[in-house]
Amino acid sequence: FFGRECQDLRWQTWRWIAYQFTHVGVLHVLANAIYCIILGVPEEVLHGHLHTFATFNLGVLSGACGTMVLDMRSVTVGCSGGVFALLARRMVELVVTWRTR
Repeated sequence: FFGRECQDLRWQTWRWIAYQFTHVGVLHVLANAIYCIILGVPEEVLHGHLHTFATFNLGVLSGACGTMVLDMRSVTVGCSGGVFALLARRMVELVVTWRTR
């Protein structure tokens, strides 16, 4: 699939964040939008927009770095790293506050 003509674009750092705005199709966009609404709105109410923004973009950056280290020749699109970061934050919050509810 990728041969010798594949370029190494890892050092174009803007790509590490900008890939969250590209998607494969309409279903991909809709699924990510729904997950962002379901997970993001409650997080924003609880923690504010700056913490939610930081969590989401840290997840996107972590997804880009993970892809860069583990499989640098793959195509990375979508904001699933941010969605997983919001999900992980929610799960940690649930575990930490389990006894108080």
